[in-house]
Amino acid sequence: HFIFDVHVSEVVDASLSVIAQTFMDACTKTEHKLSRDSPSNKLLYAKEISTYKRMVDEYYKGIRQMVSVSDQEMNTHLAEVSREHTDKLNTQVALHQLYRYASKYYDGVSIDRDRQIYR
Repeated sequence: HFIFDVHVSEVVDASLSVIAQTFMDACTKTEHKLSRDSPSNKLLYAKEISTYKRMVDEYYKGIRQMVSVSDQEMNTHLAEVSREHTDKLNTQVALHQLYRYASKYYDGVSIDRDRQIYR
């Protein structure tokens, strides 16, 4: 629901929070010692975390073993993807969303034009 910004019920939100916490625990290198006082969301998947950690390690090991791609190849690929999806993106809608965001947080956003610093 973070990606698509849709409303979810409290029950679904709680379930998604447990899953998100499990993903975060699987991606950390530190080991968490669990006790009976540990949060229930950590206890729920405690047995599976070591399996998930191994899966994450294997995933990144596979990435490290991949052949590296040059900047030129990456730029060519990104330009091709951009061309393929040009008709699917509505820049007016995107600009309107950015405007709404900037308007909402206008006081917290400042621009130093001389130094090109955005806050």
